[in-house]
Amino acid sequence: MLKWKKGCSALLIFVLMVSITSGSQLAEGGAVKSGTSTKTNETTRAGTVTANPLYVHETYAETSRVIGSLPQGVTAYIMNSYQGWHKITFNNGTGWVYGAYLKNIHAVNSPSSSVPSSSATGSSSSSGSSAPTSSGAASTSRSSATSSKPAAKLPASALPSKITAGYYANWSAHSGFTPDKIKASMINVVHYAFADIDANLKIAVNDPSVDYANFRKLTALKKKHPRLKTLITIGGWDGSARFSDAALTDARRKAFAKSCVAFIKEYGFDGVDIDWEYPVSGGAAGRAADKTNFTLLMRALRSALNAQAATDGKYYYLTFAGGSSDSYTRNVQLSQLASCVDYAVDMTYDMHGPWDTYSDLNAPLYTPTDSSPQYKASVVSSLQAWQNAGFPAKKLVMGLPFYGYLYNGVSAENNGLYSRFTSAKAIGYDSIVSNYLSKGLLSSFYPSEAKVPTLSGGSTFISYDDVSSIALKAQYSASHGLKGVAAWELSYDRNNTLLSAAYNNLH
Repeated sequence: MLKWKKGCSALLIFVLMVSITSGSQLAEGGAVKSGTSTKTNETTRAGTVTANPLYVHETYAETSRVIGSLPQGVTAYIMNSYQGWHKITFNNGTGWVYGAYLKNIHAVNSPSSSVPSSSATGSSSSSGSSAPTSSGAASTSRSSATSSKPAAKLPASALPSKITAGYYANWSAHSGFTPDKIKASMINVVHYAFADIDANLKIAVNDPSVDYANFRKLTALKKKHPRLKTLITIGGWDGSARFSDAALTDARRKAFAKSCVAFIKEYGFDGVDIDWEYPVSGGAAGRAADKTNFTLLMRALRSALNAQAATDGKYYYLTFAGGSSDSYTRNVQLSQLASCVDYAVDMTYDMHGPWDTYSDLNAPLYTPTDSSPQYKASVVSSLQAWQNAGFPAKKLVMGLPFYGYLYNGVSAENNGLYSRFTSAKAIGYDSIVSNYLSKGLLSSFYPSEAKVPTLSGGSTFISYDDVSSIALKAQYSASHGLKGVAAWELSYDRNNTLLSAAYNNLH
């Protein structure tokens, strides 16, 4: 989360629900043409296409060639199913589609003869047309195709239209803030930060001294608050070094996804949250292929979670946290990612911090127009950049910082803003209140355009968020059709002052 130190990572109260059936999917190999699916003697079931469009693949693999597409709302006729994919009739041949994007699957009566499509414009497929059986062997007979069991209908997401989410940092347990102290009546989703990726490129606990006890307390908290959902967050600023390797190949992606499903089943989580900081560049060492591989990794996770949902009848959530910079929107495929996640958190904080040359604002709501010696950024400009890149507002969660940055050695000019400094560090909201606001040691200054407060006095400058700025941000999220807000992180606001402001102004 925070750019410079994991122990200072900022908590995100996460808003959790993104329908996996909306948006577009990853298309490989350029533009594809729309086609049709028709009922034949071999078709046993039919389903309604929910993706727009639904890409048809040559075989049952996310990396296989796309041979065409079906528009949203049409009927696709199913011949067989394998590993979360459906073999369908497509044009004058067959193709494979990802099972999550067909809904209302039902049995159909086979006609007396095949009815070829006269209006299809996509190419037909001959390779991969033999459907694998459950053992993995190819099936060429109609009897093996028609004897396959109907695909299980996925359960529905249970999240409300607007959510307030919060990141729980596992290290806060060492200072006494354990999961049972979370104000669950004001939170829809708790993101548990963090889990790691081990040397075998599988998910692993981060701090065994607290994690297992924390997991049990989260489970107990959910029993008291049945609508609360919990996600395991993997990565973070200090834990992203192995993401690029884990996402590099199809086999590695599937193995990683499989390990994540096993982890959430064992420890009682409701889904997975990926905090890769960052694909391609900007954080841990990456590669150019991360841009595509991140999408493929998320699709592998979605497939594995859906397969588990079909087995036990429980919906599993998939989310990710992304950066607020322009480079982030260039380095990931936001429009493609939207189709396989429930929502994503735009980490709209750390716009500036100790890594800069001058003191500045951590998370201004709007971009200031005053003169500054360094780059300008804001919450609104980042949210707009995500949407311009194809990520829908209804799945977009605004990150809220429950912390600020304290700069030492600043000049008194301009109330300490845009000044060179000698040192700086993150500081939680509770510490700002107890050490500065309650003692009246610093003067308040509220840049009118940015809509966030600052404190200054002598050689000290603090940029942070208070009740008023958090309320304004929650109001913006509600009025602009966003999914909600997510706070980093809950232990910085143990009296729930900021959390209450977020909740009361979002709902």
